[in-house]
Amino acid sequence: MVSLEHAREAILIERDDVPEVTLPDGFTLQLLHVNLSNNLWIVRSRFHPGFCIDTHYHTGTVYAFTESGELRWQGLVTGKVGIDGVPDAFDHLLQPNIHIKVIIEPWRFGALQAG
Repeated sequence: MVSLEHAREAILIERDDVPEVTLPDGFTLQLLHVNLSNNLWIVRSRFHPGFCIDTHYHTGTVYAFTESGELRWQGLVTGKVGIDGVPDAFDHLLQPNIHIKVIIEPWRFGALQAG
């Protein structure tokens, strides 16, 4: 928390004010916010229809949503876990193993299971 005497004026930056970077394969990135002390990155990613992402790993939690179109996420899922198994599932995701994307099923209890 910042004291009132050290507070700064808020500046509104519209999404259109921030440049997009287009990569050679047509994928575009727009960096919206970075907080390095909390390892928080907010990036707008845009894919062309049929775009395929190579297998990759994240070093932190990823929150994602689809603005338009659809994402066929089913093929990405390597495991499912009940609400009580979430801490163990995160431990698995941090280790080199078969799990890449895990779906949390909050309506059930149970340990991490293969896709």
